[in-house]
Amino acid sequence: MSLLVALRCSINHRVRAGRGCVGTWGTGVFASDYAQDYLDELAELPEQQRLAELTRTLGIAAEEPASMRDQGLFGAIVLAAVGVVAASLPLGSDLLPDEENEFEPQGWPLSQSAPVPLVALARRALAVVGAPGSEWRNGWVSESDGIEAGRTVQWLDRVLTGEHKHDGVTGGTDQ
Repeated sequence: MSLLVALRCSINHRVRAGRGCVGTWGTGVFASDYAQDYLDELAELPEQQRLAELTRTLGIAAEEPASMRDQGLFGAIVLAAVGVVAASLPLGSDLLPDEENEFEPQGWPLSQSAPVPLVALARRALAVVGAPGSEWRNGWVSESDGIEAGRTVQWLDRVLTGEHKHDGVTGGTDQ
């Protein structure tokens, strides 16, 4: 690892064994340390508390977006919460972790479909975090990653609305 990469890692990211500097490694819904940490935290909670935590996270993004940073939320965390809700829905099966995902938390956060009000809240949070010009949408280094991130947002919205149109975009970890 070069000195510059090591410096970036120490300032902005963590280093995972064998992977070098990792903060965000793709445009997938769970393709960041923030997202993976959030999944780990959810997995440690009983299911009812998971629903409460998802509601809290999505509610802040949807109803109080200006306070997200003050409350320790970043776009990648909110996107992960949206992804958990989407994965619980019939069209969201592409989001479920696979056996090769080394970052899979112990236990998947929801064992049944998310309640309708939580799905609606996830859509509103996605509209804030995934909007053109948002911090998450503008944070991509390459134009192609920015375009792919936009496709991820569109795909998530289709999953949340139940619209079946799969264009090859999945929300996995982009490993």
